[in-house]
Amino acid sequence: MSKKILIVEDDDLYQNLFKRQGQRADFEVIQAFTIDEARTLFAEHNDILAIGMDGCVPPGNHLNTEPLIRDFRKTFSGPIVAMSSDPDYQKNQLRAGCSHKCEKFDLIEFVSKLI
Repeated sequence: MSKKILIVEDDDLYQNLFKRQGQRADFEVIQAFTIDEARTLFAEHNDILAIGMDGCVPPGNHLNTEPLIRDFRKTFSGPIVAMSSDPDYQKNQLRAGCSHKCEKFDLIEFVSKLI
């Protein structure tokens, strides 16, 4: 059985990259493009081992994933990786509860070393 990773990212190109990389690394990539979708998928998949978190996803065009990170941390103790391309966003995500940070294109390889 593959390992599940939830990726909260609104960019189709990155999500497609994660999906391809995940297949090669034996990850089932659960894709969330919005905050609401992330909440729903997180609730539906209780066997997620890691979460990749962009800083800005719909609705909005500013750092808006901090409340989502704090909510996930209430019940999720695994790695949550800040993968925003903005260093200031990453700092705020780490303060909100992310345990790690990395470049987006390195996410799957990075997570495979954590779990």
